[in-house]
Amino acid sequence: MARENPPNFDQEIAVLAHRFWEEEGCAEGRAEQHWERAERELWMRLGDSLGDGHSPGGIPNDTGASGKMG
Repeated sequence: MARENPPNFDQEIAVLAHRFWEEEGCAEGRAEQHWERAERELWMRLGDSLGDGHSPGGIPNDTGASGKMG
């Protein structure tokens, strides 16, 4: 099952990836690695905060056996 990105997720990834780039001395040619690292880190953070029964974006996880909410 594909996961749905929460609102502003790409913007948050970009900010974090830029921070990684700066931390590495603004080295060129690693944009994709920084982006992937930032994306993984944000998903891990979201996973840690999902103990409240909600998926990213505030959508309840429990969709029942039919896969539909309601």
